[in-house]
Amino acid sequence: MGGSEQREQRRCNYCGTDHPTDELSDEHIIPEYMFNASYVLPDVCIRANNYMAVAFETPVRLSPTMREILLLYSPKPAKGPIYRGKVQTERGTTEDLWLKDGEEYFSSLPAYVETDEVRVTVQTADGDSAQTTIKLPFKVAARAEGAAEFVGASAERRLQADKKKLESYLASIREDPERNPAFAAFLRASDARPRREPVVEMTVTRQSTTSESVVSDALPRVTEVDGDLYAKQIMKIAWTHACRQLGREVLGNPVGDAILGFIAGGHIPEDVVVAVSGEVGAGQVDSLLRDSTVAGERFYWWRDSPEIAAAKAMALGNGSATQELQRFAGGRLQAAKECRQFIKWSKVIEIGPERGDQLAGRRFHALTIEDDGGRGRTATVVRVVLFGGIIDAKVQVADRVVPHAQVLEKRIDF
Repeated sequence: MGGSEQREQRRCNYCGTDHPTDELSDEHIIPEYMFNASYVLPDVCIRANNYMAVAFETPVRLSPTMREILLLYSPKPAKGPIYRGKVQTERGTTEDLWLKDGEEYFSSLPAYVETDEVRVTVQTADGDSAQTTIKLPFKVAARAEGAAEFVGASAERRLQADKKKLESYLASIREDPERNPAFAAFLRASDARPRREPVVEMTVTRQSTTSESVVSDALPRVTEVDGDLYAKQIMKIAWTHACRQLGREVLGNPVGDAILGFIAGGHIPEDVVVAVSGEVGAGQVDSLLRDSTVAGERFYWWRDSPEIAAAKAMALGNGSATQELQRFAGGRLQAAKECRQFIKWSKVIEIGPERGDQLAGRRFHALTIEDDGGRGRTATVVRVVLFGGIIDAKVQVADRVVPHAQVLEKRIDF
């Protein structure tokens, strides 16, 4: 058979360009890190798939709120103990919260007994050993006190880190005793020299001073998330679910196109960033933008919300490259304002307290396609329920009712 064989091609659901099939992949409709293993949108080019990951999915996954959600509602409870911060209770108290074996507990943080003195052993001229107490130029933890079950690894790490710091200091004064004049004076008076390896008498102990208790009256932890990043994540879930269930052609409407432009845009090309750095300095740019590489191409994204980023860009001055950056900031702000009308949700999220069956009851996501009559017109929306309602949003994906036999729901249990 002569000539080169024609490679099969299919169209990417995101970019609309034909690609060889080996350059297409499956896109997880709900991110894989949210415990969705198999519900995917096929035929997404690798570049678009990677772009979504670095543009907003990874920042959302690494955000403090999402990390706490994933930790608490994971189908494989963390062994722990893991410190989760301070919480308010119905009694009006502030408690330290821990997660251990999938359950939440109150227990005080370990208290450290510190010292700035340590006993060391030296060797005298006649071969005998002698001990002295020397003053340190810093303090180290000699003991951790707290509930034994929760003092655990974190206290051990602190104690071991302080011990390593102390041993490093003692090694330095063994080489040069004058670094600690009092120690040097003791050596001269005793006609002694430091031992080859300093011996640190440092006791690592735990004392149980506070008993742990299962959480019963903690108030929910309330956090406000990054509205731009989380909105993109939710809209991407809604858009890809509608694409999978209703077909790509259904999303070829002003609403669907606006959402796709919003989630697949907002970045700044590298050449613009390089030019701006030349005008205002790299430090200024680094404070505004974060960067990553997608398919060998470097992209930059704003660190701040559209409103704050636009204001900061305007404050950079009137250089030609800076004005180009300001246009990108203005375009992003306009796109965000347009797309906010297509999503109904709250960026204030409440987490916990929940135990046992309550936690298990949150371990599902649900995506539902509905007809919605808002602002005097009908439309097609996707309701996105994540973690049993921790996040609950409605996203309009079409400016008309799309015919379907019934309300389409996809439930994912994890």
